[in-house]
Amino acid sequence: SSSWDLVAMFDVLEHIPDLGFLARLKARYLAVAVPYCRWRELGADGDAWFRTWRMRLPDEHLHHFDRDSLVAFLARSGFECMTLNCFEDGIRLRPGEVGPNILSGFFRKL
Repeated sequence: SSSWDLVAMFDVLEHIPDLGFLARLKARYLAVAVPYCRWRELGADGDAWFRTWRMRLPDEHLHHFDRDSLVAFLARSGFECMTLNCFEDGIRLRPGEVGPNILSGFFRKL
């Protein structure tokens, strides 16, 4: 089977029904970008925010990640978080939109 130094998945993970393949992925490093679901971070305001979040996309975005859930999920798949940021917001936020909206991370295989 193939192995890679780096696998990049920008705007991918949220669309795949079964993410179990990540535990079998033979990559030294993994770069990902996913919509940043801030529901939990917003506390009491989270439900209202989630109802109108433009990245929610039912039946298209099947998984929603925040910082903690992305790191924990990828750790269970054998990847350690090296860094997280929202650099894509600098190029992808729409006029008048408040971020963060895109969560990017760099991980290494344990």
